[in-house]
Amino acid sequence: MINDAAYAELMARGRTINRFDAIDSTRTALLVIDLQNGFILPDSPFGLARAQPLLPLANTLAAALRAAGGKVIWTRHTYTDSGPRAVAPWQTQNPVIGALAAALREGNDAHRLHADLDVAEHDAVIDKYRYSALTYHSSDLHKILRDWDIDTLIIMGCVANCCCETTARDAYQMGYKVIFLADGNAAPTAEDEAAARLSVASVCADVRPAFEVLAMLAA
Repeated sequence: MINDAAYAELMARGRTINRFDAIDSTRTALLVIDLQNGFILPDSPFGLARAQPLLPLANTLAAALRAAGGKVIWTRHTYTDSGPRAVAPWQTQNPVIGALAAALREGNDAHRLHADLDVAEHDAVIDKYRYSALTYHSSDLHKILRDWDIDTLIIMGCVANCCCETTARDAYQMGYKVIFLADGNAAPTAEDEAAARLSVASVCADVRPAFEVLAMLAA
């Protein structure tokens, strides 16, 4: 386990690579990843207790970005058995992934975004079929971002060290500026979240708490 001093040093080193002290809100999108019933509801076998506080935070950030002229995108992790967006069959042979794949189907309650989320009429809601929203055969996210002339992504959601981290990495590789919310990406444990923050901060994202991002939008 990395100690606190080494963690702080590595995070600081990463901020010299990817640091955005000002953003053009009109070219910025909040990407809220997979705040679905399956990952939020306490009676779900995949529910994350640490994701519960993200619901009001997502609403606050979404409202602030809309007011500043930006866009909001909500993703739903989705599985299908046919077509190019189906995952490799061997992947769902794992019992955990197989159960997740059975739950996260269009029309299932687990697949739906949580009812407490304030999804506005002009927001985009997209299904993604891979951990990363931007990888091959995952979604139409890149086209949507191009159509909206977006160059900056604020990423939050769950799971921090899976879908959120892989999306952040791909976004960076595709030329987007990435802001990864330090207090807005949930995982099963605090250690998992810290690992994700360190991983993206060191190579591909500006990791900031939500209050700093809100101040940037207000400015």
